[in-house]
Amino acid sequence: MTVQDGMVNVKVDQIALADAAIPFPYRLGFLITDDAPPEFLAFYHSLAQNGTAIQSIPLSDHTLDTLVNAEFEAICGFAHHACWRAFERVYHSDRADRPLCVLLGEPDSEGDAETYPLDVIAPLSASALRVQLRTALQMRRQIIELETRNRALQERITAQEQQIAAYDRSHNELLLLKSAMVRNVSHELRTPLLQLKCAVSMLHEDAPESTLTQLAMLATGRLEATVQNITQLASSMEISLAPVVIREVIQAAVRALGRTLMHKHHIDRVDLKLPDKLPPVLGDKQGLITVIVQLLDNALKFSKERVTVNATPEHNCVAVCIRDAGIGIAENELSRIFDSFYQVDSSGTRRYGGSGVGLAIVKLILDKHGAPIDVETREGQGSAFTFRLKLANLYSDKDSLAE
Repeated sequence: MTVQDGMVNVKVDQIALADAAIPFPYRLGFLITDDAPPEFLAFYHSLAQNGTAIQSIPLSDHTLDTLVNAEFEAICGFAHHACWRAFERVYHSDRADRPLCVLLGEPDSEGDAETYPLDVIAPLSASALRVQLRTALQMRRQIIELETRNRALQERITAQEQQIAAYDRSHNELLLLKSAMVRNVSHELRTPLLQLKCAVSMLHEDAPESTLTQLAMLATGRLEATVQNITQLASSMEISLAPVVIREVIQAAVRALGRTLMHKHHIDRVDLKLPDKLPPVLGDKQGLITVIVQLLDNALKFSKERVTVNATPEHNCVAVCIRDAGIGIAENELSRIFDSFYQVDSSGTRRYGGSGVGLAIVKLILDKHGAPIDVETREGQGSAFTFRLKLANLYSDKDSLAE
């Protein structure tokens, strides 16, 4: 038995007719013409005599229209132009459970079997016809089941795609709203903060020993750090990758941190260990400055010792490491330090300031660079934060850089 172009074709040259008297389990329609071959008519009568549910269909224009809706498992015909017309009408109908088109005997030519639509070609043998009809009906039933499942899956996929599209639209709208709100808040806070910072600095210069001015300086520094985090959060939402000189990024981060009230007297504790020649990396310059500022801010805040910044070229990247000798991080806290607003010491009497968003901003920016960050730490001995940036291909075009 072979299957070709959706047609079952069992080649049976010598089939015993011992079961010819067994009724067929299928309802059959036989296409009859005035010039039907005698052997075809004889086969029809032999099946009718053994109790098979069989019906003759005299071919006419009227019967062609009724064949499509006929309640037969198969419609049998022979190599005749009128049968070909009937087969074509049935085969191309929209019914999934239409009758099978069965050619009994051999076609007039090999081209007929390829030109006209057929499901089964069978010899004038009850045994062969029974086997081929059973196989073809099973195959079609499986195809219908698969098509039904496929339609159901397609409907589910379409519904899920619509849900995802709606979620994406909603998500993007929320991101735009969040970004706009953060920018507005940042803008509205920076101007009065600058005025407050100048006023407090002038008071402190006039009365450097005053406890009140010292407390005001400390509080202003914390407020400045909070506003800076909000500003950096807004800028971290828009990342544009391009070739970047990492040495310039690190130096710019140190200068930015040195201008803050909290760290302007501590920035000299930062040691830069940068090779003379560092290859350019692929990154967003402002975003990377933010990353290093946040990591240095934490290192200076949690350590009284010196802080080291290393940049080391590797196989296809540059590794940047910020290392301190501070309080370290407990092992059970490591999995949560990059969560927004999470602080290792969250008690009401905690010794270290901050809003708890610095490392969350770091991870957000590095994720957009495709650069995971590794943490090595021992409680009471310090921590090292390392991330690796891919080398920039200076010969790539802008589109490939964006990818």
